[in-house]
Amino acid sequence: MKSLKLKNLITSILIVAIINLLSMVTIHAASDMDVALTTPGTKYIGQQFTLDARINTDSKLIDTISIRNLVFENAKLQSLSTNIFSVFASQTTLINTSGIGFSRVDIGKIPLTANYSNTSHIPFTRFSYLPINTGAGATGTAQFIFNFDATPSTSGTFLSGVKNLDTVTGLTINLAEDNTPPVVSNCTPTSGATGVPVNTDISCDVTDPETGIYINSTSMSVNSITYLSTGPTTFSYTPISNGYRITVNPVNNLPYYTNIPVAVTTQDNAYDNGPILARNTTVLPSFTFRTEDDNDAPQVYNQSPSVSSINIATSSNVVFNLRDIANPGGYGGTGIDLSTLSITLSASGWGPFTYTQSGPQTFNAVAITSPFDYTIAINPSIDFPENTTVNVSITVSDFDSLVPAPNTLNTSYSFLTLDSVAPVCNFISPQRGATDILVNAVIKIECTDAGVGVNVNSIIIVVNGIAYRSSGPNQFSNTGTLQAMTFTVDPTADFQANYALEVVLTGADLSGNITPMLSYGLATGVVVNPCSNSNPLCNQISGGVSQGGNSTNPQNLVNISLVEKQVIVEIPFRTTTNELQNIQIQKINEVDIESIIKTITIDGEIITFEGIAQQYANVSLLIESNPLLLTTIADANGNWKIETQNIFSAGTHNVFGIARNEKTGEITQKKLFAYLDIQKSAMVSEINWLWIIILFIVSVLISYYTGRHYKKKERLTNTI
Repeated sequence: MKSLKLKNLITSILIVAIINLLSMVTIHAASDMDVALTTPGTKYIGQQFTLDARINTDSKLIDTISIRNLVFENAKLQSLSTNIFSVFASQTTLINTSGIGFSRVDIGKIPLTANYSNTSHIPFTRFSYLPINTGAGATGTAQFIFNFDATPSTSGTFLSGVKNLDTVTGLTINLAEDNTPPVVSNCTPTSGATGVPVNTDISCDVTDPETGIYINSTSMSVNSITYLSTGPTTFSYTPISNGYRITVNPVNNLPYYTNIPVAVTTQDNAYDNGPILARNTTVLPSFTFRTEDDNDAPQVYNQSPSVSSINIATSSNVVFNLRDIANPGGYGGTGIDLSTLSITLSASGWGPFTYTQSGPQTFNAVAITSPFDYTIAINPSIDFPENTTVNVSITVSDFDSLVPAPNTLNTSYSFLTLDSVAPVCNFISPQRGATDILVNAVIKIECTDAGVGVNVNSIIIVVNGIAYRSSGPNQFSNTGTLQAMTFTVDPTADFQANYALEVVLTGADLSGNITPMLSYGLATGVVVNPCSNSNPLCNQISGGVSQGGNSTNPQNLVNISLVEKQVIVEIPFRTTTNELQNIQIQKINEVDIESIIKTITIDGEIITFEGIAQQYANVSLLIESNPLLLTTIADANGNWKIETQNIFSAGTHNVFGIARNEKTGEITQKKLFAYLDIQKSAMVSEINWLWIIILFIVSVLISYYTGRHYKKKERLTNTI
């Protein structure tokens, strides 16, 4: 009997010893199964934490684990969830928090992979808990114990096959109440900061190392506007250690040069022992920072017509955008004061016209973002003049009130209206129609344009049949501006002596207006007139004779007389259609025809034509039907005169003014001026000459026969 009591006493002592061993905080390396905090440390009331159940078979081949319960103190801890890791063959866990006294989590039977073995603690189940009471005031502890309520309950192991788990280890954790309020720190901009951009974000850190931050009760007030984690005006938040960094992006830009107040309120997740929600609250005393001053004047952009544009229609509207933004930054300024906006349009001989918000002439303003950005439009009541620079002058201020204020914009730009006027070109040297130029003469021509300017690349100057351009094998040189350009041609070879040549210029301005073709003749010397009374060749001319020139007339009509020298030379320049419209014949052989088509009787060796035309115009007359082309150049007063030999057959001949194709020489237009009635005196007519010859022969015959009869009579007399 005594031995039985002793045996029971020893058994009780062993059980107590085992229980005390399982309740120790220390995890023994030799333990086959234990529980450990996922994150070590004291757990605060209201702070959720997790616990891992781990296994280490110590190289034993284990097929099954059957641990009935993990027991915890439900007065201090609330079980939230269980998660089983997929590390074994098939695993199931039943959660049961009901019962009396300690609550428990039923783990049940966990089949392992056949002959499972490992040599380190591997988590196979994770438990989640919420501390709700310390059990002993500000601090306390809570225990986790493995409980085996199935056979064999006394050994703490479960027999499976031939292998057993040797030991299991429980866990004791520390609990505490969170009685410390959160901390607000690292705010930007800092308290007392100045010159802060008005579009700045405001940020602060809110932290609590015990239970963390309850973000739904956190707020930030910026310039009297409150921002929450949810709602119409919210802050953003980013997790950091023990809390969050909260950031406010103000609904609107902050006002310029203003003290901006900032205040923060936040709470933690603390509970007291009850469990009763008892969050700790921190209110950051309000601090201020001052925003920047608006130092930037309004800006003009998107001008239409654009700055320095050309060929703008004279009926165009003037449109531009006006904005007030920070530079740099690009955010809004204090705004545009439209009452200060004044726009003046002016051009040479036009305007000025000033447009204001209220006045005799007003602009139209459409807000893009009031009061920072507007579209301004003006429809002038009078069209702009053509080919004229139009200036747009703008003055406007913002709403800045800090001295010196306001910020004022004074700017201007211009554009050029439609240019429909072609450049005007004139010869500098040699003078038009000169007949005594040097054989190595250099040709100079000046072109002026009141619009966008001469297009140098379009200019072609043909000298004696050779084309000179701004680039290529034969080039001219040019000096001056686009509005006044001088072109110089140094011919590739000297001209011949006593040689007639043509200079032709074509081109356009940068608007594409084509310059009227400029053409005139020059000669290096004179050719003595071969037509004299003693030269029978004159009567054989049928279309002209080249005198050393280079005719380009396909009809070979080249007899030309320059009135200055009264000689015939060949000059292949051509009258233009424009010149032809202004040519008039006023006299033929001193007979006044007054531009009326009439018949002029001519009886003589010389025919003289006189008239008027444009200054230095080319004059070309075609006399049909021999035919004969006569050409000269009008003088500085537009007067011209042509003399030619009367080599025409008797009868009526038409006198035309003509214009020819500049490239082919073909006649493109005729203008009938007069009729010539050519008469020949009897002494020079072919019929009279025939009668004279016949009479001469008759007289010779009469003389012959008369003389013979006289001699015969004389012989008879002598015989008698």
